[in-house]
Amino acid sequence: MKPAGEQSAARGLTQALTLAAVVASLAACSTSSAMRRDLEERYPASWIEVQNQATKGEVLRRRMGVVLAVQADVPAKKFRVLQAAPKGPRVHVNDYARVDIDGDALSTSVAGELTIPRGTNLVLLDLAVEADRVRLFLHTAKPLRTAEEQRVYGERVYGCTEIVFHVDPPVLERADVAAVQHLIERWLTPVASR
Repeated sequence: MKPAGEQSAARGLTQALTLAAVVASLAACSTSSAMRRDLEERYPASWIEVQNQATKGEVLRRRMGVVLAVQADVPAKKFRVLQAAPKGPRVHVNDYARVDIDGDALSTSVAGELTIPRGTNLVLLDLAVEADRVRLFLHTAKPLRTAEEQRVYGERVYGCTEIVFHVDPPVLERADVAAVQHLIERWLTPVASR
């Protein structure tokens, strides 16, 4: 058994380390929240139609956010909606192809059955800021198939892709929005915003 003085010192050290970890976590969450808020202001999200079968996948005009032109061919998964019950609401199936961007390198980590060609306009559906990355969830602003292909195949096809930008943690810790924006806009050029 340890003497009372050693137990008290050990308990105090444990409490101090726990407090330091909590403060560090809160600071990281605060920085992440601030970064997310700043990015959401720069890149407002769009809403897409999911309830109406005839227009599913269309970007709602009154809820149009930023439009970004992709600067490389990227994979995409076909936009899909799911309805659990006949009278239930339809929901977007959050199934995205995934592209990782680390500096100048682009790699596919989750393949898709479609390819979004360079120059295609995308809209942002959501974004996430994590300790070492910024994740953008994107949807094609217009169908990928031409009007002729839609007539032949009978449906409009939109693509969904997630682009993950790997960012040095110190950049995110100091909430350097300009550096993150520069990284994003090397690959996704803003075309229009509300």
